[in-house]
Amino acid sequence: MSSRDVAGVDALLQYFWPRALKGGWRHIYLGSPIPGFHQWRLRHPGKDADEYARQVRSALPADPQLRYYHSRGFKEIVSVKRGYFPHERSLDHGVILRGTIPLSALLPMWRALPLESTQRVTQRLAALL
Repeated sequence: MSSRDVAGVDALLQYFWPRALKGGWRHIYLGSPIPGFHQWRLRHPGKDADEYARQVRSALPADPQLRYYHSRGFKEIVSVKRGYFPHERSLDHGVILRGTIPLSALLPMWRALPLESTQRVTQRLAALL
């Protein structure tokens, strides 16, 4: 599931965060386009998508989409995939990202709480993360 709307992404994360904690998940994965790749490749012919995707500036990903996901906790690039999905600005490349679910180390507490309580806790904490 994904969304182009920041509010939509926030809503998805708010929905799944308490359920992931209750389920004992530590990590979550997502696929992302790398919309800056096409323009970068024009300036760097012959360079590959992996090199582009792993570029950083001031300790943040150079690609704007990866930078956004980095700010949402998806900080690890697992792989860069050619032909991942049709996306012209990414030259059909995608990046698989892994994020650590915030507070997932407190598994015994989440398992003991009912889902409704976990939802209330994560709603309040979401504003801080």
